[in-house]
Amino acid sequence: MRSSGRLSNALANYVAGLDKSILFLSLLLASFGFLAIGTATAANALHDRYVTIHVVGILVGLLIVFILSKLDYALLGQFSVPIIGVCALVLLFTAFFGETVSGNTGWLDLGFISVQPS
Repeated sequence: MRSSGRLSNALANYVAGLDKSILFLSLLLASFGFLAIGTATAANALHDRYVTIHVVGILVGLLIVFILSKLDYALLGQFSVPIIGVCALVLLFTAFFGETVSGNTGWLDLGFISVQPS
């Protein structure tokens, strides 16, 4: 029972430290995304799939934000050069070996999902 209390206190402290304006604007932007997807794909048979992809994207983004918010930014800064290098290599790889989707050669097929690194 005590660990539950510590967990709820830690969560309350984390939420209290969040920038409420960024959180609000992020949720507003995600809502506009749902509205755009809903209106653009309402008559499409894949409407539910697009909404599901949007929800998964939001959840993955929140997980990444949570993980990065727990990292010391100075530590992240020490790895900035390798991170930039990897990003540049991925973009070069995409330029030479990317797949063309709707006339845009900017997609990488990872087997289970296609991503657009740019």
